[in-house]
Amino acid sequence: MTHSPSTSNTNAIVINNNSNTSSNTLLANLAATNVSTNVKDSTIAMELTDVNQEDPNTLMIDEGAELPPPLETQSAKTIDTVNTLVNAPPLPTRARILLPSIIIPFSIMGLLIRLGLVSIETFAGQQVFALAWPQFIGCLLMGLFVSTRGWIDGGLVLPSSASKGHWIGAFVYIGLSSGLCGSITTFSSWNLALFNELINTANVSRHPLQNILSALTELVATLALSISGLQLGYHLGEALLQLATNWGLGSRRRSHALSSPITASQPSSILDIAPALTPPSPPVPPNRWTILDIVIVSAAIVLWTGVICAAILVPRESRLSWRHIVLACCFAPAGAILRWYLSRFNSRSKLFPLGTFAANLGGSIILAAIVCLQHTSAAGGKSTLICHVLSGLQDGFCGCLTTISTFALEIKSLPRRASYVYGVVSVVVTQVFMLLIVGSYMWTRNSDDYVMACTS
Repeated sequence: MTHSPSTSNTNAIVINNNSNTSSNTLLANLAATNVSTNVKDSTIAMELTDVNQEDPNTLMIDEGAELPPPLETQSAKTIDTVNTLVNAPPLPTRARILLPSIIIPFSIMGLLIRLGLVSIETFAGQQVFALAWPQFIGCLLMGLFVSTRGWIDGGLVLPSSASKGHWIGAFVYIGLSSGLCGSITTFSSWNLALFNELINTANVSRHPLQNILSALTELVATLALSISGLQLGYHLGEALLQLATNWGLGSRRRSHALSSPITASQPSSILDIAPALTPPSPPVPPNRWTILDIVIVSAAIVLWTGVICAAILVPRESRLSWRHIVLACCFAPAGAILRWYLSRFNSRSKLFPLGTFAANLGGSIILAAIVCLQHTSAAGGKSTLICHVLSGLQDGFCGCLTTISTFALEIKSLPRRASYVYGVVSVVVTQVFMLLIVGSYMWTRNSDDYVMACTS
């Protein structure tokens, strides 16, 4: 009896030791699980980082702006994860020739659409400026193509040739977005119009504050039309995907997985939808040339050569007013292809698309120089052909080198602060160069001398 308390205490100690041992074992298992999870997360992060590394010898299929927008409350790590998930794989070697060949016809088509819309909108008593409709239509189509990108990428061929069709569809998407939409809209002509309203180059009798108000009206109206057109196009794309799903033409999961939405749901985190944004692993692109590749490249060469021959051989006596349009078609592919090549620099900065900024600024500077040449007596007095070439460079090369559709998409996609900085810097820097080039040229001459020498 005297030892029972000791025995009881010993048993209690044993029980406590067993309990402590179980607790320690449980804690050890949890710690091991956490370590394993962290290792897996680190491995996944390393894999994603490796995928996202840019090879300087390869071109990316995406313009850097075409990414879903991060929410304001997201961390930098979350944004990096989503950007990594939606990055496109590097292009095969043959794409260096194939992609520009696809851009050529779409850029000419976009130029003709822009010139046609401007011509239709130019009339006495027009309510809005002529460039309003091209900017709106181009951004609407951009939103449509971005939202239906999965459909374009994978829905162009039969399942038996899905491996090749995926890459042909991706090439066509670049032709539609960079070639067509980028050529319908123009950043340089918009900024030239802003500058003309700001300094009143038309010498309209009005107060200087009214000049500022007129420029702000064109600025705000263009941005509003562009972003609203982008959003409307995205809604139309969603409707088309829904109709295709209802009619059994495609998988809803596939369509939404390969599409890049312009807007994100505010209540949910972007990590919740990140798996849906991850496309299935694409097939390895063929490095050898196919018959379709040869047909596309040959057709592009024939088209561009034919346009150049038409510009040279068109009679001066007949249809003289069409010469500058044909010349613009000659210069349009060069501007669109250069803009697409510059877009590879968008990945250098996550908060400021350097490629689009360089294309828009460079095209605007070239346009400012062309405007000065158009106001010289030598251009209009000695050669009408010079006027047509300058007009073709203005509408074709500068108009297709610069773009509002990608600019609006980038503003919509970037974080709020970065989008404001990018938009303000793009417009302000361009206006400064317009002031230095066109303004200095105009103010060093009498007001009567600053007249358009090229009228055709």
